Amino acid sequence: MRVRTASAITAIAAGAIAAGSLCAAPGRGGSDAAPLPHAGPSHAELFTAEGGPVAPGDPPPGVSGTAPGDCAVCHAEIAAEWASSAHARAWTDPIFQAEYGLTRQTFCRHCHAPLACDAPEPGPAASTVAVPTAAPDSDASPGASGGAHAARGIDCAVCHVRDGHVLGVRGGGGGEHAAQRDARLATTAFCARCHQFDFPRPGPGERVRYHPGRPLQNTVVEWSQSRYADRPCQECHMPRAGEAGGSHRSHAFRTLDDPALMARAVRVSGQARRRGGTVRVTVVIAPGEIGHAFPTGDMFRRVVLTVRAGAARRCEVLMRHFAQTITDDGSGHLLGQVDDTRVPPPGAGPPASLDFELVDPGATEVAWSIDLLRLSPEDALDRGFDAAAVERRVLSGRLAIER
Repeated sequence: MRVRTASAITAIAAGAIAAGSLCAAPGRGGSDAAPLPHAGPSHAELFTAEGGPVAPGDPPPGVSGTAPGDCAVCHAEIAAEWASSAHARAWTDPIFQAEYGLTRQTFCRHCHAPLACDAPEPGPAASTVAVPTAAPDSDASPGASGGAHAARGIDCAVCHVRDGHVLGVRGGGGGEHAAQRDARLATTAFCARCHQFDFPRPGPGERVRYHPGRPLQNTVVEWSQSRYADRPCQECHMPRAGEAGGSHRSHAFRTLDDPALMARAVRVSGQARRRGGTVRVTVVIAPGEIGHAFPTGDMFRRVVLTVRAGAARRCEVLMRHFAQTITDDGSGHLLGQVDDTRVPPPGAGPPASLDFELVDPGATEVAWSIDLLRLSPEDALDRGFDAAAVERRVLSGRLAIER
């Protein structure tokens, strides 16, 4: 297994629990960013400090509403991409619904249901979203329930409509709702409000478990430390799509559900040597085509490396580790990060190198696999999920055993 310092081992043994998470947004876990240049009306800040709530305003001239079905009339290809995305499932995702049902934190709704004007109850979980079609009545009125807005997740209007205007990176187009140029849509800062934030400070009477003000999700800071900090999130997560070599940026926002993207995120090398009946294995997991740590995002995510030789099997979990640590004012203890064994952002540290000993006198090769888990097996079982619902196979391979 990986060699850790004695202090880290002691801290983890004292009660570690699991956790796993691009330049930071003002007030959300990093330094203040300078205002971004854009054209057209100012529309002030596009998002609040917590992402939502978002108020797109009246529908732009020439369209009946701002729901995905209204946009799909003219933008069917992009709407279909969005319907397959995690943004479309931001509210209905089963794992999110299970976690939200336990906490019902306001800041969760602000990013997962930014259009909701009130506090919707946990909704029915859904693994897929229907491809939107023309739906004149699908845009609920301002007085409609927050649940109706919540079910839309992070839709077209959340990013592209403000004050009755359509916003686009380049602007242009024709007709009554020609897009106004807003260069902020193509920046990392545009994504940061919902992908870089701290543990919230408690309200009156709320129980505190984690150190407030410390990073809950740290993806934007990780990105800023990587060798890819000269390019925005959209470069990887919104590649060119469409005919003629790419007529638009994909709105599928591929992440965990894109096997090819996941497989390119890390590079694996290894060696297996026999010493009598024992096989000594070293596996090195280095960052690949990725602009942040692996895994990133939700604090419960972790990567499991499994090695097997015959009947012998060993695992190592790469994740953020949390344990009770003293508060800043010395008045007590709260959960805080004490170790981080994830694969670091490229250029931000050495790769993860892990050593194992497998006892099997007859084995001639070692099989290895890397899986990403959205929840720990224990938490998944407790919330009613089977392994297939929370696991994603990243890579697998074999090492010949040298003598």
